[in-house]
Amino acid sequence: LEQFKMDDDLLEYLQGISICCAEEKELEGLGYDKCVDYPDIPTHIYYEGYFHSLPSHEVFFSLHSRL
Repeated sequence: LEQFKMDDDLLEYLQGISICCAEEKELEGLGYDKCVDYPDIPTHIYYEGYFHSLPSHEVFFSLHSRL
């Protein structure tokens, strides 16, 4: 089993941006989709988000795997 370590400065950055430390009620407003794979288990909810890390002012076409 291989283990990796994230650089401390990257971890600190990720912990400080809103999309990584948002409360559940905020996730849909940040671009996440609420998903339910098991309708018979009402508490089994998770959120998926598809984002690109390169800033751009141009339209960027992408494939969302659930659409």
